[in-house]
Amino acid sequence: MNVRFSIALVTVTLGLVVCSARRSCADAEPQEIGFSLYSWPQGGRWEFAVFEGSSTVHSTQEMRSKAHRLDQEKLKGRIAALPTGEKLYWHVDKHRGLVLPPKEVVHDIDQFSTTAGVILLLPGQTRQDKSLETIQTDVNQMKDP
Repeated sequence: MNVRFSIALVTVTLGLVVCSARRSCADAEPQEIGFSLYSWPQGGRWEFAVFEGSSTVHSTQEMRSKAHRLDQEKLKGRIAALPTGEKLYWHVDKHRGLVLPPKEVVHDIDQFSTTAGVILLLPGQTRQDKSLETIQTDVNQMKDP
């Protein structure tokens, strides 16, 4: 009898552990992957590359390959094709020549992203920063006659 009780206790305990694990997995939010944006000057113009995933490291050669290289207009097309609400992380790595373009270009791409429903995050910027910035911009626009 003591053995049967022990087996029953172990079975119930394992059942509770499995059930609990399933619930926590089902309730967990999916990991955010986002997209990565890189930019560099090339022959008097700016070039860009977009990759799925925000933490994957890509080689400079891969980024600058013809298969991934985009001009500013093609970049906008790529941004427009991203799902609404998606995050696009702009990465900078000066040692590899990956830098931000002039502020006018950054602003143009940021405005386009906003219109397309994509959240463009500059280096060091979080979604919360972006939200506050967007709110401040909206407030400033309401103040202007």
